[in-house]
Amino acid sequence: MIERPVEPGTLAQPGRVLLTLAAGGPLRVQAAVDEKHVRRLAVGQRARAVADADPAQPFEAVVDWIAPAAVRDPDGPEPWVLVLRDGRAVRVPVKLGLRGVGQVELTDGVSEGALLIPQTEKAGHAARAGRAARDGGGRRGATARAAAAPG
Repeated sequence: MIERPVEPGTLAQPGRVLLTLAAGGPLRVQAAVDEKHVRRLAVGQRARAVADADPAQPFEAVVDWIAPAAVRDPDGPEPWVLVLRDGRAVRVPVKLGLRGVGQVELTDGVSEGALLIPQTEKAGHAARAGRAARDGGGRRGATARAAAAPG
């Protein structure tokens, strides 16, 4: 608990903050990176981060995960993804469900296990990587797999 602006037994009022909590464990930073710079990142790469609350105190960090952004035009009227089928990139319209930081649920349009081509990949590169992945090799992160929603 970071802050408790009310005391136990105080009448709770709508809109009034009762507690401010912080997650335990190591600090985790999620950052949006312009897609033209994603290729420069690698898991395990060292980084320096700065918090808006204290810009004079940068801290060391390590990239531990890179989310492949596969959905195109997620805020538009017709979002879509590129699916790798028979070595070709195929545009498939999708319906979106729940959204979280770095994640979006696809409720319709692709089946679980489909190979999705992230926006950071060119279709030809991803197709080659997809074939290599099926053969047991290839570049990591060139394709993303559609997964079933939990629950």
